[in-house]
Amino acid sequence: MVRRLEASELKTQQAEALASLVLDAIHAQAQAHKSKFAEKAELVQARLVHEATFEQLRAEVHTQVSGHQSFLKAELERLRIECEKLRTELKHEKEKSKADMRYEIDKLIASQRLDVNLERGRVRDEQIKVNDRVIELDVKIDKQIHMLRTSIEAGKNDLLRYSVATIAALGGLAMGWLRLMM
Repeated sequence: MVRRLEASELKTQQAEALASLVLDAIHAQAQAHKSKFAEKAELVQARLVHEATFEQLRAEVHTQVSGHQSFLKAELERLRIECEKLRTELKHEKEKSKADMRYEIDKLIASQRLDVNLERGRVRDEQIKVNDRVIELDVKIDKQIHMLRTSIEAGKNDLLRYSVATIAALGGLAMGWLRLMM
């Protein structure tokens, strides 16, 4: 280190003094850090204490877990029995609900059938009234058609009669005119 400092153009005394200061600082830092670390014997003792504490806690936890397991088994058995009771009640309620629902459905179907039959009767009555009205109008239209045909026939007969009379009169005039001209 001194040689490097001398190579960077420091005097030998200055380089030695600077190197001595750096070494003293490094040594002081090492002592400060050394006081922060534990010795091996202390670490071993602390490890043994921790292992003993861990074993003691492990034994306590094992005891508590065993007690808790037996409690959970008893509780689980009680819940299983309760579930069976509830399952039986639910099955009974389900059957009862099915019967009630079937009764309500049958009642509703009967009510709907009655409504449909009443509606059919009403529609049938309406249809009969409409058919009667159609027949009545059909008869009225037929009467009017016959009256129009009769009226047209009478008009044709009158037209034919007057046409024949007019042609005969014109024929007579034409013959009279021809006799005069001849």
